[in-house]
Amino acid sequence: MVQLDMSERQQAVDELGMTIASWSLSSTRALIAELFEVLFDKGLTPEQDYKLHLEMLTFFLLNFERYCLDFGGEKLRDSLHNETSDLAIRITLSKITREGRVCVEKDVIEALEYYNDAASDYDKCPVLVDTLPDYQGSRTVLGRLSVRVLALLGQPVMAHTADLVSALATEALAESALRSGVKEASDSLL
Repeated sequence: MVQLDMSERQQAVDELGMTIASWSLSSTRALIAELFEVLFDKGLTPEQDYKLHLEMLTFFLLNFERYCLDFGGEKLRDSLHNETSDLAIRITLSKITREGRVCVEKDVIEALEYYNDAASDYDKCPVLVDTLPDYQGSRTVLGRLSVRVLALLGQPVMAHTADLVSALATEALAESALRSGVKEASDSLL
């Protein structure tokens, strides 16, 4: 059995956690900017803003988990997932405000519960993306993301807004280099 180098493992956790947090934060901001017209009349409540950040964080965390399984199986996922997810959640929560509060342990637990509940919902979708649009959010993770984002914003699922959410998430995921970061961690740790 191969022993994992703890300093390399911690470096991978730190780098992946920061990547996930920074890309979920930036993609949430980009999404809000892109949905300006949709949000113009009602605006965005602090609770919607908070949940939108958690939703995008969940999207990145779920893809991180998939990449771990793809490149290193359960061993890599088990080695990196909990600490990386915890770090990404803590970083994200430290950058967003909710009712003017400072992030406390209760917030981390609540965000982790949100992630776990959302992950169960996303797990119903067998693929990340498909050639056909998924405006019901029943077949693809990106379709489900669009439906969930628009629902938490109180908006109907319209093709153009659902496509916008999916396209932005796809682009952010590709640009994040999360996949290559997990591959690199797998190569150095396993």
